[in-house]
Amino acid sequence: MHIPYLKILSITFRKGRKYMNTRRFTRVLAILTASMLILSSSCASPAPAVTTPAETTAITSTAQTSKTPTSAQTSAADPTSTPTPIPTETVPLPTETTMPDLGPLNVANVDGVNDPIDPVARIDPNVENILLLGIDGGDGADIGHRSDCMCVLSINTKDNTIKLSSIMRDIKAYFPATGKWGKLNAAYQYGGPGQVVNVINYNFGLDIQKYFVLDFESFRAAVDAIGGVDVEMTAKEAQTIYAVPEATAGVVHMDGFVSLVFCRVRKLDSDFNRVARQRRFLIAVFNKLRTQDLVTQYTASHNMLSIIRTNIGADELTGQIYNFAQNADLNVTEYTVPAADMYTSTSQGTYYIKLDWDKQIPALHAFIYGA
Repeated sequence: MHIPYLKILSITFRKGRKYMNTRRFTRVLAILTASMLILSSSCASPAPAVTTPAETTAITSTAQTSKTPTSAQTSAADPTSTPTPIPTETVPLPTETTMPDLGPLNVANVDGVNDPIDPVARIDPNVENILLLGIDGGDGADIGHRSDCMCVLSINTKDNTIKLSSIMRDIKAYFPATGKWGKLNAAYQYGGPGQVVNVINYNFGLDIQKYFVLDFESFRAAVDAIGGVDVEMTAKEAQTIYAVPEATAGVVHMDGFVSLVFCRVRKLDSDFNRVARQRRFLIAVFNKLRTQDLVTQYTASHNMLSIIRTNIGADELTGQIYNFAQNADLNVTEYTVPAADMYTSTSQGTYYIKLDWDKQIPALHAFIYGA
């Protein structure tokens, strides 16, 4: 049955200790945020059809006429006889799962510096793009963080599909607010999520107006809220993450802390392999949530959503986005910027990824909006 649990979610500030010397964050936070929205549809299924008494009587009566006289026919033949009642089927009513009362939805935005978002006309009326940000710190209220994970969540209300476009942090981009070029992940440090939105819109020709923000503390809390996840690791991954040379390949249960290490490690291989690990982690999160009962899913979703910061209002979260989540296809399509053969890199002084904009922008638009 449809359970509008998003309507009673309570979003609150959660401050944790500040992490020292943290310079990197990961795209998995963005993916995890999207999974929170998608999760609502896995908790809501169509209510079972209930046959009305009128329908039941009609069906039963039709079945009886071919074999035995009806009560009306019996009365006509013998006015003094007592009509025999026609048996009717009793249809049990479905029982509803009682959800805990978590209070009203109270949406919180980020603190600190946050540039106003430049208005941009919607490119496709059926597609809305939302920016998902993961910042390289322990508390989203602190200023000066960098957005080391950036992902565009594209919601297509016509096709009921969801797409995720990951944008790598080291891309060299033009900052319209300063008229200078810089590393894309530095935009958050100078102007919060608003400036990141403006820089991405300007460079990629997009129409983003909304965002979600998570931090290290949010990620760890979200994983712990669902009791951790089981992920299959290679021997090299296990040896690197646990610093145990004799570790072997296999399925490992990870809590929030270990999950963060698993999703962030890249010294083992590369950023592109790290993205593959993050996808494995996301699948593990989905599998874990889908095997839980409704109350557990509901509580875990609340605990995860309680640490998101966003400029999306409560009415929209409980209205348009909830309605979309009920009908959305749970199969999420992913894309990575830069795509193969659409970039070069340089490590002279500062490491940059230089895009071939003439190829990359059309390719990204084709993925989001269709060819």
